[in-house]
Amino acid sequence: MQPHPSSKSSDTDDQQLIRPTKFEPVKGPIKQHKPRLHKRSIAVVIGLLISAGLAWYIVTGKSVYFEVIPATADMDISGGIKLKLADRYLLREGNYQIHLNAEGYHTLVTDLQITDERSQEYQLQMRPLPGHLKIMTEPATNAQIWVNNIDHGLTPSTVSGLEPGTYLIRITSDRFFDYETDMTIEGMDKEQFLTATLVPAWADINLSSSPSTAEIYVDDTLIGTTPFTAELLQGEHDLRIKLPGYKPWLKQIRVVASEDQIIEDVILEKADAVVQIITTPNKANITVNGEYIGQSPVEAALTPDTQVVVNAFKPGFSRASRTLRPNSGDNSTIRIELNPETASVRILANPNDARVYIDGKLSGVA
Repeated sequence: MQPHPSSKSSDTDDQQLIRPTKFEPVKGPIKQHKPRLHKRSIAVVIGLLISAGLAWYIVTGKSVYFEVIPATADMDISGGIKLKLADRYLLREGNYQIHLNAEGYHTLVTDLQITDERSQEYQLQMRPLPGHLKIMTEPATNAQIWVNNIDHGLTPSTVSGLEPGTYLIRITSDRFFDYETDMTIEGMDKEQFLTATLVPAWADINLSSSPSTAEIYVDDTLIGTTPFTAELLQGEHDLRIKLPGYKPWLKQIRVVASEDQIIEDVILEKADAVVQIITTPNKANITVNGEYIGQSPVEAALTPDTQVVVNAFKPGFSRASRTLRPNSGDNSTIRIELNPETASVRILANPNDARVYIDGKLSGVA
């Protein structure tokens, strides 16, 4: 059977001849193409990782609330990752160190251990810095400052390093009443002020005398001469005004603070004349202007510038007298000799030539 022409022609068309070619090696470096990651893909991956880490931290972290006094303090937490959510911190279990800083307070550094409890609360209270108190007085004076009975020098002065609290402030001065007050120190490195008004503890005493220039003694201390204005402290005082040739003027006065007194025209009396009276023999009776003053020797205060009659008498002796006119302030001695009184006695004896003795002494013969 002869092939169909149309069939022969079709077989020839389907068969193609493949001819080999000559091999030639590639010259030069061969470029290798690395796979490229798109930036958007990288960001997505990083975001997923951060989200996963954040989710893990939220799940494993502990909710911690800090009550800080003062609330204005700056707080820093070191020792691990911290995340603040509103008024709370998200911290993982472990050890941390807390740093607090605030104006007017000591820096606070404390260690803190976060436990496995889900919710925790801690109170952190800072200690205020010491305060300072400047103390002044009115009127200005070098008054002594006492803070809780501790000496802190003289006014005006600043007392530093006072911890917050209430203190007893006492200010003393020789011529003023003590000043006392309670003072609350705020601390926080603040300077506070106190002005103490001191109340005088004296009064003015005006003194004058006739004659003047007399010395004034207060409690045996010479303070001046008349006329004089003395500032005397409150209380009882012994006042003495003295002038040579005059009797001392004495008075006890009571001084009330701020209540002035006037003691004027103190009349000084002339001083007595002092006379020492001695007699021979002694033990004689002495009278002055007829007034008995004792037995000799005796001291008599006589009125000056006046005639004075001094009499001395003793049994067995003749009376003797002296007339004086002493001057004010005289201090003298007078001596008075008394003469014995005698009488004639006739003694008769038998035999008539007997010897006669009187008081043990031979006086003659009868």
